This record gives sequence, C-alpha cells and structure tokens, in this order.
Amino acid sequence: MNNANTVPTPSWLKWMYRITTGSLIAWMLSSGIMALSRAAPIVEAISRLGYPSYFSWLLGLAKTGGALLLLLPVPRGLGSWVYAGATLELLSAAFSYAASGASVAEVAVPLGGLVLVHLSFWAWRRQGSRVEPSQPRRRMSLS
Repeated sequence: MNNANTVPTPSWLKWMYRITTGSLIAWMLSSGIMALSRAAPIVEAISRLGYPSYFSWLLGLAKTGGALLLLLPVPRGLGSWVYAGATLELLSAAFSYAASGASVAEVAVPLGGLVLVHLSFWAWRRQGSRVEPSQPRRRMSLS
C-alpha cells in the first residue's frame, strides 16, 4: 500500500515482526521436520494423545509448508491462512493435552505458542495498514 496516506512503519514494529516471525518459523520448521522424520518424542506424544501414527505426516507437512510460506513473498490472503492454520493446530494441541489429562505445563506450551502466533500476526497486519491518524480508513464497498 504505497499512497499519499501511508505512514512509515515504526522500527519497533518491524523488529517485533522479525523476532516473533523468526521464532515462529524456527518452531514450525523444527517441529515439522521432527514430525516428518517421526522423531521419538513426536511419535510418543501423538500416540499418548490417541492419534494414529500417520498423523505425524499431516502435522509435519502442514508445519513445514506453513513455515516456507511465511518465508516466501506470498499474497496476504495466503499468509493469513498460515496464521489461521497455526492457530487451529495450537488450539487443538492444547485441547488434546487437556482432554488426555496432561499436566498444566503441557497444556500451557501450545498456548504460549499461540501468543507467539498472534503477536507475529498482529505485527504483520500492522505493517501493511498504516495510515495517517487524521485520515479515515477507507471501507470496502460491495457496490
């Protein structure tokens, strides 16, 4: 969005985006590769939660693909789907751990990841939507 109403993105917002998104990509890649390689901790967690062993392939492909999409210049709509998918995966993980009787710490780990996802998403969205405070945002019209 490069028009007369745009405001330069503050440096703190750029750094917040870089740090949170870099951490998110590192987490998604590492856990995705571990799931694809069927690492022992992943296989044990999946079986303890009652999921079939092939579920690790689905998780691995989704996490690795999502991390790659965050690294590549993709349309904003596709980036939004990555954040939505990560949100769904982490909420599902927290629910699965809670339903299986896991400890509070095990339930808190995916919820902490959810905070990271949403901080990254917030900073990502803010970078593309900065307008002058005195200028009203234009609303989309269907007509």
